[in-house]
Amino acid sequence: MNRELLDHLKEAEEIELTVTGRKTGRLIPRPVWFALEDRSLLLLPQFGPSTHWYKNIMKDQKVKISVGRSDIIATAVPISDQRRVEHVVELFKAKYGKGEIDNYYSNITAAAEIKLAPDGNA
Repeated sequence: MNRELLDHLKEAEEIELTVTGRKTGRLIPRPVWFALEDRSLLLLPQFGPSTHWYKNIMKDQKVKISVGRSDIIATAVPISDQRRVEHVVELFKAKYGKGEIDNYYSNITAAAEIKLAPDGNA
C-alpha cells in the first residue's frame, strides 16, 4: 500500500469522498468519517441507505478518495449484511466515540467497503 496514503489515513479524522450523482452524473465531493481495518477503508452512511452518497454508490461504485495530498480512484462496495454493518459500527465507535456515533448516525443498516490494493490503488 502507498506509504504516504496510509500515513494520511492513519492521521485523518475524515476523508473527502467523491461520488457520481445518480441523477445528474456530476461529481459530488463530501467529507465523511471512516475506519481503517487491514487493507480496507470502511464507511458508514450517516442516515443508513437513505444517505445520498450511499444511494449514489448503489448506482455507480466508482469513487475518489482524497486525504492529505493523496487521491485514489476506488470501488466502494455496499454492505448490507447486518453482522458486517455492526462490525463497522464498532470500529467507528472505537475511533470517534460511542456518543458521537449515537448522536450523529441513525438507521444504521448499511455500510461500504473500499479495498485498498498493495500499491494504494483500489
